[in-house]
Amino acid sequence: MEKKKNSKKISQHNMVPKPKAKIRSRYFDHYLDMFSFREKPVNDLWLERLASDLVQWSYKDDALKFTQFLRERGINSTDFGRWLKRSEILKEAHKFALQNVGDRREIGGLKREFDAGIVKTTMAQYDENWRLLEQWRAFIHASSQPSAANNEEFCDSFVGQIPDSDKVPLRI
Repeated sequence: MEKKKNSKKISQHNMVPKPKAKIRSRYFDHYLDMFSFREKPVNDLWLERLASDLVQWSYKDDALKFTQFLRERGINSTDFGRWLKRSEILKEAHKFALQNVGDRREIGGLKREFDAGIVKTTMAQYDENWRLLEQWRAFIHASSQPSAANNEEFCDSFVGQIPDSDKVPLRI
């Protein structure tokens, strides 16, 4: 029996090796689950699922503080911060979830469902525009306050020189 030879010509394009697909199942990190107190592995696929869960969670009416999400899953905020640096998808999901939570908090404050004072002091954590506004306010406040050196000159010019007294020592 004679074997047939493959009559197809191999093109130059077929000879270029395909790049190896990124292996998504390898674990690159682990974390201590705060419910079971056991180490759990972390890979890219798990972070993508976590990102999806985060976005879904952010639509819940009782999602008012980001740390609630971490606490419900037994995840430490330090671990989450490390994963944000690793996963662009998780970083984008985190920004989106913070916007959702921030909107809910701000609207709740406007409708007087939440204490407006608490909402105002924490909104910079959830909304970039609030953060910029608070930075601007701090800058205006700092620039409007006289410095300690200017205070002495201001007092001297306003009050005038205080005469020497036996009871009050001379200030140098």
